Amino acid sequence: MSTMQIIVLLVFYAAYRFTANSMQIFSYAVNVMLGWVTGIICGDAQTGLYIGATMTLMGLGVGGFGGSSVPDYTLGTILGTVFSITTGAVENGLAVAVTVSMFGTQLDVLRKTLGSFFIHKAMACNEKCDFHGVAVWVWLSDAMRVFVNVLPVALAITVGADAITAILNAIPPFITTGFSVAGGILPGLGFAILMRYMPVQKYGVFMILGFVLSAYLNMPMLAIAGLAFVAAYMIYQSLVEKEKAKAAGFGGVAGGMEDE
Repeated sequence: MSTMQIIVLLVFYAAYRFTANSMQIFSYAVNVMLGWVTGIICGDAQTGLYIGATMTLMGLGVGGFGGSSVPDYTLGTILGTVFSITTGAVENGLAVAVTVSMFGTQLDVLRKTLGSFFIHKAMACNEKCDFHGVAVWVWLSDAMRVFVNVLPVALAITVGADAITAILNAIPPFITTGFSVAGGILPGLGFAILMRYMPVQKYGVFMILGFVLSAYLNMPMLAIAGLAFVAAYMIYQSLVEKEKAKAAGFGGVAGGMEDE
């Protein structure tokens, strides 16, 4: 690849990563777009579409729910397309794409671990009403996330797939094990934080019901979600009716007082 191609690719990927959190629409199709644009930059849009579509199929149904860390198929799409085109073999590109995507799980844990430092700094500034400081720490957090994402792409493009594989193999097992343990804890922590702000004491019976339906009756998650929607809608309607009745009651009292 030429120097200009590398620069354009890195700028494109950095821009995508910077705006990825707000680009949730058509998230499953984003890898196709990434592969296509990367293919255009590298001179082979068809190969880019093939790699992007393949990685999209691999990532269907995979999401970082509740703070969990999952394979980074966007990173795999970028590097898989690059190495498929530069080596002339799609099989080599797919091998790199899968390997890098799995390693992206560890990068996600690293991003979240580093992010906790920045968010606590921002919270400290917020308590002091230093809103400029909050903005600075938030922007630094975004810059850190972009850097952690773009650095592997820059290294892989410049040093080659063999060097990246050697680096991954040279990482001590205790580091990868530690990241795996942290990645397993994060989903539980995410759900615990979510439950902290939910009225669990009032509606916790529905959580027990969902667990029973899933664990003992093997009901599909989509069906459980449908039942949860019905229950939530009925509770919402009940609360609305209570508010209307309360408002009507106050109105009647006010009207009676005015008549007197």
